[in-house]
Amino acid sequence: MPPNIITPSWLPIAIKFVVLCFFLRWCIKHPNEETMWLWFMLIVCEFWFGFSWILDQIPINHSSDLAVLRDKFDRPTPNNPTGRSNLPSIDLFISTANPEKQPPLVTANTIISILAVDYSVEKLTCYILDDDGALLTFEATAEACSLLLETGHRAQKP
Repeated sequence: MPPNIITPSWLPIAIKFVVLCFFLRWCIKHPNEETMWLWFMLIVCEFWFGFSWILDQIPINHSSDLAVLRDKFDRPTPNNPTGRSNLPSIDLFISTANPEKQPPLVTANTIISILAVDYSVEKLTCYILDDDGALLTFEATAEACSLLLETGHRAQKP
């Protein structure tokens, strides 16, 4: 990301950090003598939550190395002599209710995005739960599945 985008996002984080430091300083300087154990718990929890909040603010970019995954899960090994995919199965559920509240285009795009993932086809299943039973959602789902069939993906018609 360019620095002009990152820099403004650090301003609220810095302000919250300063406020957190002032709050912790105030809490430590003003202990409650009657309930010392409760005051101690407050200090420990505030330090813990402050530390975890700071860790959450650190930007981390995760990426998967598909070649390493294929070497680890799709190659013949003593545990997997056939060389078939050893990845876990994934079942994804998409629930829709009303085509006015959740447009069928969004549902169709979600289906296409899920099934277009570079994952073992035998291990990925997408279920669609339509509580409303709207014809518009059914047609959008059927169109998305036919699009996937045309492009070579294995999808079953709804």
